[in-house]
Amino acid sequence: MRLRLDQVSPNPWNCNILTQDDRLKLKQQMSVSGPEKTPPIMVRQVDDAYQIIDGEQRWSVAKELGWIHIYAIPVEADELEAKALCLSYNILRGRLDWYKLRKVLNQDMKAGVDVYKVYEPVLTDEEVRKVLKLGETAPEAEKFLEEKLLEGAQLTLEHLSLISELPKNLQLGAAEQTVKHEYGAGTLKTLLEHVKPPVPVQPTEPSTQPRVLEPSSAGGLREKEKPSVKEESFEAEPGKPKPKPGREKVLKAEEAEALFTCECGRAYRVDYEARKTMWVKELEGLTVFTEELTYPSKLKVKCPGCGLPGEVDVEAGEVKWDLPG
Repeated sequence: MRLRLDQVSPNPWNCNILTQDDRLKLKQQMSVSGPEKTPPIMVRQVDDAYQIIDGEQRWSVAKELGWIHIYAIPVEADELEAKALCLSYNILRGRLDWYKLRKVLNQDMKAGVDVYKVYEPVLTDEEVRKVLKLGETAPEAEKFLEEKLLEGAQLTLEHLSLISELPKNLQLGAAEQTVKHEYGAGTLKTLLEHVKPPVPVQPTEPSTQPRVLEPSSAGGLREKEKPSVKEESFEAEPGKPKPKPGREKVLKAEEAEALFTCECGRAYRVDYEARKTMWVKELEGLTVFTEELTYPSKLKVKCPGCGLPGEVDVEAGEVKWDLPG
């Protein structure tokens, strides 16, 4: 059917994103094809007028081009059915303002709508949960990310959901770095796994023993509470002399994780339970943990306080210090 443009109005829940470049291309194409060859929009009748379900950008561009009429396909749908249809076409095109969708879902829920059921043909339960969780995003981070979405940044719902799970004071920085470096969801998952609230450093009594754990030279990491350690006994085997007293000590770490700085300058986080090592580095104010595909099973370390050399055995969960004899 052919409708006058003034008979048609947009809906308030459209979450489709069209970048300026894409809109310019659409306008150029429509100016060449004209009303007769432009794909029709989809509408539903509301009283004596028509509300757009799909095709708001085409309708808007048609007004800019000075068209009087536009072709449309009418469908029978109530408001919730129209919302689901509109969302389905938005998702098919692959660009969505997820923050606007969260507001739409929240409004539906306040009206008593079961959003999981209504949007089931379009969104999985997990996707609905992630969209609703975006409400935990810090306002400044949400503003930045929504602007970047409108500019065409490649940000998925997974990106946005992971950022919302970070502490609020880190979200904006993580968002900026994600856009700048085009981080994948895997990098954000790694960051989320290891970011913990700062632990206040408690004053401790001076010790004559070398410290097993020291702050990483990578910066941004707080020293953990000193783990309790136990010295292994050095019982000589029958017929063999005892080791020279004071020459070497082997310490068993009681904690599951520890931070060490290798002699090469790299900072490592050692997970004794998982038997893996992660490289710790600073990236523009963010502490990033990168899992080594082939991690060193032994790290040569040196105590930052006294310079005593030692070795961390990841597999055995041991720290060996070469004490002066």
